Amino acid sequence: MVVSAEMCCFCFDVLYCHLYGYQPPRSPRFTNDPYPLFVTWKIGRDKRLRGCIGTFSAMNLHSGLREYTLTSLLQAEVHFMLLSAQLEEINCSSPGVLINFWKT
Repeated sequence: MVVSAEMCCFCFDVLYCHLYGYQPPRSPRFTNDPYPLFVTWKIGRDKRLRGCIGTFSAMNLHSGLREYTLTSLLQAEVHFMLLSAQLEEINCSSPGVLINFWKT
């Protein structure tokens, strides 16, 4: 199994460090193999979509999750800037890691 709860924790750590000006978290212990991936964030009790972005091109998981964690929340045109107050309201759906994926 490639996807783990540690990946969600890593995404939250990346976001938290970015919002509060801390050094980025160290490299996690999960695999750094390349996969196509997506990061999805939802907000509130009804879990409305807050941000989702990724790539069909394989990326090393550590750098890919770092990049798309922030892009999905802070740079997506259809979403407002994430306020630190929202940090308690968002949840990270399991990052999407595409396995046995091929482009047609």
